[in-house]
Amino acid sequence: MAMNSMLRPPHSACAQCLGHSRDASVLVPFTQFPSARNGVIMLRCARIRERKWRRPMELQSELDLRRAEAGPVYLDQIEAAATELDRAGMTQRGKQRGDVAPDFALAGPDGNLVALSEVLRRGPAVLSFYRGEWCPFCKAELNALLSAQPEMARMGATLLLISPEPPSQELVGDVARLGTRIRLLRDPMLGVALQYGLVYLVPEILQQFYLGLGFDLSRELSTGLGFDLSRELSTGSWLLPLPADFIVGGNGTIELSYIDTDFTRRLDPRILVETLELLRPAP
Repeated sequence: MAMNSMLRPPHSACAQCLGHSRDASVLVPFTQFPSARNGVIMLRCARIRERKWRRPMELQSELDLRRAEAGPVYLDQIEAAATELDRAGMTQRGKQRGDVAPDFALAGPDGNLVALSEVLRRGPAVLSFYRGEWCPFCKAELNALLSAQPEMARMGATLLLISPEPPSQELVGDVARLGTRIRLLRDPMLGVALQYGLVYLVPEILQQFYLGLGFDLSRELSTGLGFDLSRELSTGSWLLPLPADFIVGGNGTIELSYIDTDFTRRLDPRILVETLELLRPAP
């Protein structure tokens, strides 16, 4: 199962958040993670702030807005690509709950290396892999994570945001204001994403869509110029990480794993906060 997080009894605060899968709508207890195809959650409740995270907006509302802007043709291509990746078993290849988290060291914007093993000496770590700020769905999730980060820090956790692309100065400034328990890390050749089983080749159907229609993801509009993702990425290829979130306990064990082949769907950050709270030792 792509999403395994907790063995505790259902938590009523978020039970209503977990009612929707891609093909069905059901209300389930907090610890049951519905799936139409690959075991991932469809979420409809989350708190997010818009760019610069100053105005509150539900994450799912933000994602729905992005989907509406993308249009039905693009969404059909995304659905077809996700189906292809599901058939290839991509979510099952990723690290799961109970696995030992591979250690790594990546550089931040200041050039200093950050090692997971060093972070874990201070407490648990939340790892969030995202494609890049050029992806509007990644930007929506980043805003949600930045909004939730103070609560994560209160639980003693450090948030590591990992992408193959260098962050914008705006994002660097926002993260710097949140203190030392959040770090931006660059995985330029996708080595760490590969360790976590997240690297995939963008399916041909999406490659041709980007090249043919020229959908400028950074501006969310059609340019007619063609969007060659292989030129935009530092890897010089059509390789990307699947969007994924992990919680790694202080002992190096993965306590929560969320992986999805559909990059328009993201994890409610409150699930991360609640999982961290359940992992805290009793006073």
